[in-house]
Amino acid sequence: MTSSVARQFRDLVCLYNQHQRRFLHSRGLPPQQHMLILLLHRGPITQGDLGRIIGLDKSWVSRVVDRFVADGLVEREPAEHDRRSVLLNLTALGTEQAESIDAMLDEFADRLFGDLPPETQKRIGKTLDVLTETLWQRGAAVFGKGA
Repeated sequence: MTSSVARQFRDLVCLYNQHQRRFLHSRGLPPQQHMLILLLHRGPITQGDLGRIIGLDKSWVSRVVDRFVADGLVEREPAEHDRRSVLLNLTALGTEQAESIDAMLDEFADRLFGDLPPETQKRIGKTLDVLTETLWQRGAAVFGKGA
């Protein structure tokens, strides 16, 4: 049985993702741009880890990465720890684009939540820190490395 907090969290994440996708679309940006932001904050990572983190089909991720490479946004580098693995890393152009999109999404979030009272923002921020840490820890425990 799902707790009401778990249901509220799922509903919140779903609603926010819908609004964020609509915002990106309104700026002429496809939804897969969030992969660039993930590489900005978590890269370099393997393509497999990227797919696991975003939870999308391996072939879909591969096609998107191929397009990013062709557009000069991402480069593939051999992994030092495993010569069979390839790390994905942003190019200078990819970093510039990811930072620009990241800033736009920050502005979008500020427009949504910026007028909340400062004490409310502080409480929400602390709660989000706990939720984020819990998701990283428990996701890794449930799904393994790169979850």
